[in-house]
Amino acid sequence: MADLVFGKYEVQHRLAIGGMGEVFYALQRGVAGFERPVILKSLLPELAQQEGFIDQFLDEARVAATLNHPNVVSIFEVGQWNGTYYLAMEYIRGRNLAQIIRKALEQQVHVPPLVSVRIVRDAALGLDHAHRATDGAGNPLNIVHRDISPQNIMVRDDGLTKVVDFGIARASNRATRTATGALKGKVAYMAPEQVLGGDVGARADQFALGVVLWELLTHRRLFKAERDLDVVRKVLEEPIAPPSSVRPLPPDLDAVTMRMLNRDASHRFASCADAAKALDLIASRQVGGDLSPADFMRQLGTDDLVVKTRTTPQSAGNFVISLKAPSAGSSHVSTVGASGASGRSGRPWVLGAAVVAVLVIAGGLILGGRASPGEMESLPPVVVTPLEPPPPPPPVVVAPIVAPPPVVAEPVLAVATLSIETTPSRATLRVDGKPVGTTPHELELTAGHAHYVLVEKAGYRRIEQEVTLEPGVPKSLVLKLEPLDTKRPPAPQPVVVAAPSAPGFLTVNTVPWTKVAVDGEPIGSIPIASKKLTPGRHQLELVNEGAGISDKRFIDIKSGETLKLNLTLK
Repeated sequence: MADLVFGKYEVQHRLAIGGMGEVFYALQRGVAGFERPVILKSLLPELAQQEGFIDQFLDEARVAATLNHPNVVSIFEVGQWNGTYYLAMEYIRGRNLAQIIRKALEQQVHVPPLVSVRIVRDAALGLDHAHRATDGAGNPLNIVHRDISPQNIMVRDDGLTKVVDFGIARASNRATRTATGALKGKVAYMAPEQVLGGDVGARADQFALGVVLWELLTHRRLFKAERDLDVVRKVLEEPIAPPSSVRPLPPDLDAVTMRMLNRDASHRFASCADAAKALDLIASRQVGGDLSPADFMRQLGTDDLVVKTRTTPQSAGNFVISLKAPSAGSSHVSTVGASGASGRSGRPWVLGAAVVAVLVIAGGLILGGRASPGEMESLPPVVVTPLEPPPPPPPVVVAPIVAPPPVVAEPVLAVATLSIETTPSRATLRVDGKPVGTTPHELELTAGHAHYVLVEKAGYRRIEQEVTLEPGVPKSLVLKLEPLDTKRPPAPQPVVVAAPSAPGFLTVNTVPWTKVAVDGEPIGSIPIASKKLTPGRHQLELVNEGAGISDKRFIDIKSGETLKLNLTLK
């Protein structure tokens, strides 16, 4: 076993070095063979001599150490050893949301809506725990993350979501304070009150999480511009379209997302816990399938999580922890200044998939600058500073992994645009039995199967029409509503006595169960067997209010025949 640093940690690899210190992947050693992977973060000795840097370094530990929740990254220890300040934190194996979206785009699949809902629900629970945290005396700490973005939400390989990087969080127990008027965080994910420099409360984190949910559902940036000033204008003024305007989604998922994105903080959910409850209700209906975050992480694979370092030798002048075997009597901790020791040659080495995953934490917690997030499909590559590796450890025996059954990727839905205009305008519009607004109206619908359009306006005859769209081909409907003649009765029509015809029959069953009505008249609940109906076209309505189902469709009944329907509704 290699020598231990800080009394208990065996350093395996250095992950990053920045303006404040270094980040390492290490193993915590203990009695009786105890071992667990951790991330070590250290502060450069020369910075420890400058006023404010120690408080700034320890602030993050002071905030995060008060939190104990499965959806928040854990801080194990903060301490000082031989003049070096260090912090040990939870090691996370997985991807952040920006990496997940980028990988999904590469594979030409959408993050399934249900997976997005479950990830954001877990992040909301983690944030709510931080918002409600108290000190040992029960006093509220008033923690607000202030930097929620796809880069600061990680999903472990087993599907568990973690909120990371409380480096700029506002809390009552911080020793350092952000200067008045200073703008910290990523502008494209800030709530309007945070952009304006006003009082930032817990609902600002909810707005940022709403932006993350919108982008997960659509695979697009919500507030995108070249300059931060233009991004600020969009955050404050640009109308926010519901995510269903980009991709077909259930109305209740639209409603939750748009409430989280309300520019008036008082109109958002009262807490992130309330937002999580609303998302829980949607998840209980298994919107968009039953794929779990863990299933989707396995589907994405880990092929691109192995990164080779550069081979250029690097100067060791500012290394805090030396990975080189020490000479007799020397320490593993160097306190050299900027002039430091001479450079040492390096050899290329490879970081395993698990190690690279924590770079998102390293980048957010220790590197001096904070770059604005780029396009999700073109994030900057991770750069790791090379150094000479330690002597090779004993071989690790890994138990064989049984491959899970293949997961079928959710196909990207083929859609087309349907524009509907009426004369006169402002008629009520329903598509497939669901209200969508008034005319004129434009919406995206799935292509390849029939949709039922119903237009109504007081004083006019309603119009019902069946429309089938071709993928990617826009279609327009221009409908003229006929006014009802209320002044004079219609001219009498000759009575035609038709020969009686034999009735037809309807048998219908649905999953889940529904109440059934024909031509507006209730006929009972599922199952319906051999319901006698007159031959011709009828309107069938299937309703399950608890599951949010209201399905209307037309059926054709033929004389002497039975129409059998077995339907699965969502």
